[in-house]
Amino acid sequence: MNFDVIIIGAGAAGNAAAITLAKGGAKVLQIERGKFPGEKNLMGGIIYSSSLEELVPDFWKNAPIERPITEQNYWVSDKKTVTKLGYSDDAFKAKTEAPAHAYTVLRSEFDKWMAGEAKKHGAMLLPATVVLDLIVEEGKVVGVVTDRPNGEIRAPLVISGEGVNAFVSWKRNFGNKPKPDEVALVVKEVIELPEDVIEDRFQISANEGASYEIFGDITKGCLGYAFLYTNRKTVSIGVGSLVADFANNEIASYELLEHVKNHKSIKPFLKGGKTIEYAGHLIPEGGYKKLPTLVADGFLMTGDAALMVNAVHREGSNFAFVSGRLAGEVALEAIKNKDFSSNFLNAYRKKLEDSFILKDLRSYEDVFPFFRKRRDILNDYPQLISYAAKSLLTVDGTPKGKKKKNMVKGVLKMKSPAQIVKDLYNLLKVLGK
Repeated sequence: MNFDVIIIGAGAAGNAAAITLAKGGAKVLQIERGKFPGEKNLMGGIIYSSSLEELVPDFWKNAPIERPITEQNYWVSDKKTVTKLGYSDDAFKAKTEAPAHAYTVLRSEFDKWMAGEAKKHGAMLLPATVVLDLIVEEGKVVGVVTDRPNGEIRAPLVISGEGVNAFVSWKRNFGNKPKPDEVALVVKEVIELPEDVIEDRFQISANEGASYEIFGDITKGCLGYAFLYTNRKTVSIGVGSLVADFANNEIASYELLEHVKNHKSIKPFLKGGKTIEYAGHLIPEGGYKKLPTLVADGFLMTGDAALMVNAVHREGSNFAFVSGRLAGEVALEAIKNKDFSSNFLNAYRKKLEDSFILKDLRSYEDVFPFFRKRRDILNDYPQLISYAAKSLLTVDGTPKGKKKKNMVKGVLKMKSPAQIVKDLYNLLKVLGK
């Protein structure tokens, strides 16, 4: 059978490209190494409606979603205390004819559903198949080599949705394997609890959900954060950090996850639960400066394979959905014009530049290099915040005016005014591009 496009991977980016192409009438082959889409995939568990609605209108009526995220919480921990900030808004909730802002999902079911949407429009899925290499002739990608007998499959365009371990792309020098300080390892457990218990503990209704991101001492000196998300009858608990930090801090990923699960602010949420899934996954954090070759003759890269993740804002699935869709749109034009040259396919790069994806990656390109150098900020400021909160909230007969002065004096003993101003300036500088 002849194909217009071969897509490597049936994750978020690969499925988005497959749906777009199949809807446009292209002959699409999607190759997935897992026995089924989602078997090999993992993320924290949150998708954003705006990016998915463009691919599958009214997705929320049929997709295997768990709970809408109606409340978002951010905690800062030091060794003894936790300072909590939460935000809830009815605008985040689902309406009668409109989706919620975001939902939790379980990838094993969600990816199968997305691949099914592509198949419904005519895409062909080839599971349990490993792509070993690209076929390159006269400098042009013209197909793939798989681990199946007579495993060469040809098409004038190949789209990589391989994920962070883009071995096939690396083999042909389309990008490089991330260094340990350019990639994060996330470990996660899915813990089963009765639906009513989840709603009681998290103080949510049947059509509500909550997310928690926890920073500071909870990661035991590793650059990253812990998370806790509500699903329908389970909760997702996990922690992520740069791979290099696990080694440098001499702590195993499973040990850090156990520490998170037993933290005094987390443990009550999990009491009596049963772990039904444990998994680990790498997330690229090299940023804009480390972007691989996105376009070549007969070849496009999408999603995690192209390092398109904004860890600062917990965004990866939307980058994958949008980059996959944009790759699919450009591929349809290439098919129509019978032009698969890099010059023509560079329209994909232009679409990425015009979208939020490369704009956001460029805006945050200095964030991780900054925190790698200034780890003290993640250690010292949670302590400072805790001290200030405790000073202001303790009622002990001290006049409030004197209490405020004492608090300021105590804070300035921990950090000089010049250092606080300098840190704030540098932080705004790297976050405010």
